[in-house]
Amino acid sequence: MKTLKALIATLAGLAIAAPASATSWADVNELQDLVTGTGTKIQKLDCPQGRMGFYQFDKANNIDRLVYCKNNVDMTDPDAVWEVLVHEATHVMQVCHGGPVMKDTYVPRVLRELQETAPHYYAILQQYRGDHKRIELEAFWMELRTPSVPMDWMVTYCYQE
Repeated sequence: MKTLKALIATLAGLAIAAPASATSWADVNELQDLVTGTGTKIQKLDCPQGRMGFYQFDKANNIDRLVYCKNNVDMTDPDAVWEVLVHEATHVMQVCHGGPVMKDTYVPRVLRELQETAPHYYAILQQYRGDHKRIELEAFWMELRTPSVPMDWMVTYCYQE
């Protein structure tokens, strides 16, 4: 009985810790619609090797765009597109909100979660400094959520504030 409980707890922990995937083009399309509804343009461009995408906002120069690096992302794979989209859409949320969307008190927990469940993201995050590190932390964390979370947060931070 004790072994069965331990096995169930382990499996449940793995299910929670596993990275989320879009699972469908419908999820990708829905989040893209939410992003473009903010006025952000979505573009597919060729980028330097290794860069998957980026978000650029410059109000003074009327720039507000989310870019997929089509030469580095498999644009036929909804999971690959989703990862870039949700990461960059988090930056859109941050602009809508005027800064980070998470409470400061959550940062240590989110760092621990990334370190335990997505060590590759945690390692990448160590390359950033200061405020930029905080902004990227939220974006990497959001990639691990189920599709409903970033969509709900987009509505909260870009459509209800």
